[in-house]
Amino acid sequence: MNVGLFYRGWGDPAVAAFLYPLTNGAVELLDGFGDETRHHWPESFKITDGDHCFHFSRNRDELNYCDVRLALGSADRVAKEDLDVANEFDWFVLAKTDGEAGPNIPHEEFLNRYPNMILISSHLVPGLENHPRMIVDRAINLFYFYNVFGFYWLNYYPTKEKQNLIGVYNRYSTYKSYRTKLLDLMTEYSGQPYHCFGTQKNWYTELTGKVFDKWFWQQMHMTSYTDYNTCAVNVVFESATGSIREDLVNEKTLKAIIFQKAKIFFIHFGTYQQLDWLHSKGFWFLNSEFYNPDTIDYPHHFPAAYGLHDPKSRPLVHSVCDTFKFLKKLKDELGTDTAVYNFLLEKYGHKLEQTSNAFERLLTECEYKDRLWNMITTKKAEQ
Repeated sequence: MNVGLFYRGWGDPAVAAFLYPLTNGAVELLDGFGDETRHHWPESFKITDGDHCFHFSRNRDELNYCDVRLALGSADRVAKEDLDVANEFDWFVLAKTDGEAGPNIPHEEFLNRYPNMILISSHLVPGLENHPRMIVDRAINLFYFYNVFGFYWLNYYPTKEKQNLIGVYNRYSTYKSYRTKLLDLMTEYSGQPYHCFGTQKNWYTELTGKVFDKWFWQQMHMTSYTDYNTCAVNVVFESATGSIREDLVNEKTLKAIIFQKAKIFFIHFGTYQQLDWLHSKGFWFLNSEFYNPDTIDYPHHFPAAYGLHDPKSRPLVHSVCDTFKFLKKLKDELGTDTAVYNFLLEKYGHKLEQTSNAFERLLTECEYKDRLWNMITTKKAEQ
């Protein structure tokens, strides 16, 4: 079957939501060029997967020959022109692959108004958990950030010499209050100050920052593993902590996963929903060793304002705090940050490899593929 997909640009999250299940397909570029050294965002390309050929194009007229035609768009910024074309296609697909929570779009209203609409999201949308045309997969964001921001270009050079016990990125003390609270606990339980990585710029001019700089290098800290490499263990904060998007994972979690290939240890501080899902996919973090979701009778350290007052969050908080205590014990016994790291590497190095292998599987095994194909290969949506 020939499936046509009309998209407006690479910023449309639905493009990534469709490319993920097609990651093992054969690609044919119909314009421009693309090889291992030169890249061009194509206006039109085809991906063959099994018995289906998927033709992506920014020119809707190119898709008239297709058996099924789809329009792709962003679920976080539904424009009038998107809705205007909805009925011109067999399916109208919106997707959410954002790193942060987007504006309050009436998705349920749209799904009811347009029986040919499909919503694909990287996190749960309240009220739509069981909707037949709603697909949720947290893995979309990991696939999206890994590919769109080019993390696959990085080479990793592990080092056993460490300059600090615990490292962290944190913009400033008042940025997010729950982070400040955890950093205070880090100092208390680890027995020493943490190392906060700087974001200073070398040979920086206003022209460099405003004209040449790509935001994903500036904001995503693409090569931050070189900073993380200086510490025995690093803390990664997930943005959804304390928000209604408790299950959302983004580029911070991605880095805590893929940088384990460089033999770097991470403590993941997000939500218990995130950590439970990450564990289910085979991912591991140092605080995973101290995480027991069945035990909820811990005294908790975070007031309700931090969004972590749910009793189910307490095992997560304590897994992090217990990890800090463990690191203090090791530092007291072994003496140096390098000795602590080498102890961790000998004890848990195989779990770093486990995480790397799990990520490779995730990139090539899209769980919603069969469901999505079954939906869109139906010529018209069921009324």
